[in-house]
Amino acid sequence: MRTCSLDDFIQELTPWLSRDYIREVYLDEKGDVVVMFLDGVRNGYHIDNCTQAEVKAALSDLKDRGLAVREEPGV
Repeated sequence: MRTCSLDDFIQELTPWLSRDYIREVYLDEKGDVVVMFLDGVRNGYHIDNCTQAEVKAALSDLKDRGLAVREEPGV
């Protein structure tokens, strides 16, 4: 699990913003963002500089870009 700001999270994810690399993105039970890549790699991000609503808005933006974003907490 990596702790970062929302801006850092978006910057880190930007090169991978494609369905060719990312299987799905979701919030886990703790409210952290999990990114599942097609090769089976799972990266977790604890975003610590904003509200949960801002994180959800960022995930909504990723969904608008065509990525699979799971609405319910993952396992």
